[in-house]
Amino acid sequence: KHLINRRTAINTAIVSPFLLTSSPSNAATIENQNPRAITTIRLNSPNQKAGLELYNIQIGTPPRNVVAVKAVQINGQGARDGAERGMILLDYANREDLIARLTSGVYPIEIRLFNLALGADSIGDLGRSMVTPEDALQLSSSISKS
Repeated sequence: KHLINRRTAINTAIVSPFLLTSSPSNAATIENQNPRAITTIRLNSPNQKAGLELYNIQIGTPPRNVVAVKAVQINGQGARDGAERGMILLDYANREDLIARLTSGVYPIEIRLFNLALGADSIGDLGRSMVTPEDALQLSSSISKS
């Protein structure tokens, strides 16, 4: 079998141009999706908390603004559904749009997160990503600044 190192895996995950684009509303969208790369968090009522801390970051070439997961609270629905630091928020242009949706309802609400590390061909022999979503996000951010 062909072994690749961590840097090659990260570059493969990030540099693939078909992965992450911006829609007219500036919400991150994914082309040619790997279904395993998307985590869906379903909130059935306003009492249920996602437990995600989000922040804005610029990634890719050409650079585009996305919302990423900064932290996952262990007692939130996001942790139960598999959210990880570094995942990208899909379907919402910014944190404020998601907060407005959570505040106004209508429930259930689905929050979709994309794992850049699983977006391409960076899967190791054990069927797991060779890099973390956070590593992939950091590399993509550094590429946008160069």
